[in-house]
Amino acid sequence: HLQDLANPSKFILTTRTRAAKQAAVLDVSLDELGFTDSALLMRHHAAESGVDAVAEATDEDLKQIYLQTGGNPFAIKIVVNLLDVLPLNRLFFSWASRYSFTRALCSHSGFSTVCGFCS
Repeated sequence: HLQDLANPSKFILTTRTRAAKQAAVLDVSLDELGFTDSALLMRHHAAESGVDAVAEATDEDLKQIYLQTGGNPFAIKIVVNLLDVLPLNRLFFSWASRYSFTRALCSHSGFSTVCGFCS
C-alpha cells in the first residue's frame, strides 16, 4: 500500500531482515560502526542528552562499551542513556560478573518485563 502513497514522496523503512526483491525497493545493508565512529556517537549522544559520565570517560572506558555493544548504534545509545542513572564502574562490574550485558541492561532500564532475553 505504500506504493500508492510513494509518488512523489519516498519512504525509508528499516528492518533487521532483508526485504523481498521488488522493482521499487532499494535494499541497503549497513555494517556496525567501528570504534572511532562509536566513540564519536557516544560523546555526541551524551552531550545532547546531558549524560556527564561519558564526557568524563576515558577512551579505554569507551572501548569497553564498544566491545559490549558491537558497534550497534541503537545499543550504544541505550548504554549512554543508562549511564545517566548507573555509574560506569557499576555497569562494567555487571558485565564482568555473572550477569550478561543484556541482563544488566534490562534490569537497570525497566525492560525486564518486555525483554525476551531475560525472562
